Amino acid sequence: MMKLFLKFFDWLTAISLVIILFGAIIFPHVLQSTIVFPQGLQVNLQSNYQLLFYPLILAVFIFLFVVWKTKGNELMQRILMWVKFRIRPIVLIAVAAMIVYQLIMLTNGVSVLKADVGGVHDAALMLPHGDYSYYLSKFPNNLPLFYWFYFLSHWLVVLPTSIANEGQWYVEVAFNILFIDGTLMFSSLAAHKLIGKNVGYVVMIVGVLFYGMSPFVIIPYTDTMVTFFVSLAFFMLVLVMKKFEMSLKNIVLLLVFAVSVGLAFIIKPSSVIPFMALVIIGVAYLVMYFSKRNLVKLLVVLFVMVMGIAGLQKGLSEFNQHQQIVRLEVKDKMPFNFWIYIGLYDEPLKKGNITDFLGGHNSPDDRAMVEVPEKDRAQFGWTEIRNRLRKFGVVGFVKFLVKKNFVNTADGSFAWGISGTAIPKQDNLNKLTKYIQMFVWPYGAQQKYRQTYFQVIWVFVLLMMIMSFADGSFAIRVLRLSFLGGMMFLLMFEGGRSRYLIQFMPLYLPLVAIGIKNFLAQQNNKVIYHGKSESNRHN
Repeated sequence: MMKLFLKFFDWLTAISLVIILFGAIIFPHVLQSTIVFPQGLQVNLQSNYQLLFYPLILAVFIFLFVVWKTKGNELMQRILMWVKFRIRPIVLIAVAAMIVYQLIMLTNGVSVLKADVGGVHDAALMLPHGDYSYYLSKFPNNLPLFYWFYFLSHWLVVLPTSIANEGQWYVEVAFNILFIDGTLMFSSLAAHKLIGKNVGYVVMIVGVLFYGMSPFVIIPYTDTMVTFFVSLAFFMLVLVMKKFEMSLKNIVLLLVFAVSVGLAFIIKPSSVIPFMALVIIGVAYLVMYFSKRNLVKLLVVLFVMVMGIAGLQKGLSEFNQHQQIVRLEVKDKMPFNFWIYIGLYDEPLKKGNITDFLGGHNSPDDRAMVEVPEKDRAQFGWTEIRNRLRKFGVVGFVKFLVKKNFVNTADGSFAWGISGTAIPKQDNLNKLTKYIQMFVWPYGAQQKYRQTYFQVIWVFVLLMMIMSFADGSFAIRVLRLSFLGGMMFLLMFEGGRSRYLIQFMPLYLPLVAIGIKNFLAQQNNKVIYHGKSESNRHN
């Protein structure tokens, strides 16, 4: 029975990935024909974006087909062996290139940002404009980021008032880069310990190309911040499970695991999805292969995880009540179902308006909820949710979910065309900054090359994630179920742009590495299962 349960979720995830892959392939066409997206997404995207993308995608498919069909070919074997024995210097070159890119972006690409991150930054510096109390009371999910920025600006790096506003952005971006690089390091180390050295190297290479060299290195927001704590928590858990015993070392590791899970949860509650998947798959394997040792493992992980989340959440709640940094009004807080309510938004998007998103944040729903008295907001939300579901009907709701899934997942740049608009246009720039603005910024004249680069990588990532289904081990199933849970979460709650996929980066990277390994293993007519049988791979 449990094997059927696991197979069901495997197939459901596989179907989901195929649908997402299809959306990623047709994304350039839909982006430019504006079937779903607001016009604002098209900033300076010339028609030859498709002329760049589709030939490259065709080349990727042809290359993969040739590799697949030449299994056992001596030349291909030599190429693969050459790469295998030089993978460490390849990793070092990739990491060095990433660091150079990040330093260039830090020294020449940092700017005063707008949107939510800009508001939180201004609030932390207590700049004399804006109603910070109202914003943070309304969206308390950004309070952890606010406290972090406040700590940086008032305690860790205190800059003179004359340069504090601009200068603090450099500090925040520098730490954001450390969070991203830490994510790659811990994800690579976890894969190294759990699966194998070469898989860890591949995780690092793919992570550098897909995450470490993305424009989001200069956007210090919760999307990137949370990936650090999720990857750290997974690495701690892998170390504990490798040698499960009562020791001071493991107690310390479990403590770090608990704090990391708790911090990830208060930064982004959806980050708990991978750990929920861990428990679900753990229970399934426990039923199939019961042993007292595995029962103890599962109970210990569950207990530590719950205590970490409950402890950090309680601590944050107490701190919010007693802190004197900013005034918080409970009456202004949006109810939990607000994010379900806006997640069902399907009104026509206004031309040129990039603040209203299908299935995501939008000004009409925001205004409607704010106008309702605080005590009636939760009921108003449920009433509107029911009304929208009735208006959709079964067929209409399915169509809406298809459209929403597309806008949630199709853009390989993680909706940089929207998020990047938080960076204002600048004049009087040095030559290097002008080139960065030209190729990276959403309004840059040559930004089609950046969009093409990330879209091609996203298609490749999805293809390799599909290839990971040749592996049915415990850890890979946890990652796959986590991915499925993340996609379902974005369908149920606020979505509307692929930026929200960033938080699940620690899930993609190991799956992509395993997919690459399994794909290349076809050269030897075998599938990599790490030398373990199905019955003992969960141990």
